[in-house]
Amino acid sequence: MLNLQNLQNLCVIGAAVREGHAGRGIAVMVFSTDETTNNALVCTGVPEKGDKCKQLKVLEWLVAALKPLKGKGGGGKGGLAQGQGSNIAHVEDAMEVATSFAVMKLS
Repeated sequence: MLNLQNLQNLCVIGAAVREGHAGRGIAVMVFSTDETTNNALVCTGVPEKGDKCKQLKVLEWLVAALKPLKGKGGGGKGGLAQGQGSNIAHVEDAMEVATSFAVMKLS
């Protein structure tokens, strides 16, 4: 879980997620907030191969994390998904929800 404040460059965020997801075989979720627009961008990746993250579905994880942000997301192909929300005051809540969701699914 990572929060990159004021970074709305999807290419940079996507590269970080892909490195963790494909390069290291770990589940990754990156939050980025922009205070001027009050938007939060969330990118996530879950390895599709192997048993380590089998119970954690990337789109379900993203949707759970976006609820506190009043956001929407999509994707899920190739183990990658992204979304955005318009309530950055709750980004810490969203990160807590995402962490709890992942722990529940991976335990």
